[in-house]
Amino acid sequence: MADAPDAAAFAGALHTTFLFAREPEPPVALELVEVQAAPAAAGSPGSFSVVFLGPPGPALDQSTYPVSHPTLGEFPLFIVPTGRDGRGVRYEAIFNRM
Repeated sequence: MADAPDAAAFAGALHTTFLFAREPEPPVALELVEVQAAPAAAGSPGSFSVVFLGPPGPALDQSTYPVSHPTLGEFPLFIVPTGRDGRGVRYEAIFNRM
């Protein structure tokens, strides 16, 4: 598995589906809904976050998952559930690359 893509690669994949593996259950499909650069005070230009939207249930736990995407390939990604609304569960991954 390769390293996770950079902010520009994620931005090019907005509103597409990423599959998060969770053996032995089937993978969960999450839609990439936001890519946001970190404020300048937060550090290096490689700092950014991505937000995914998933189905209302079952929610994924905070953890590192093997992720696959048709364009970006396969890579591990640590996500944190950040809330639930009428559309589903939101998850965030934060990157701090020096």
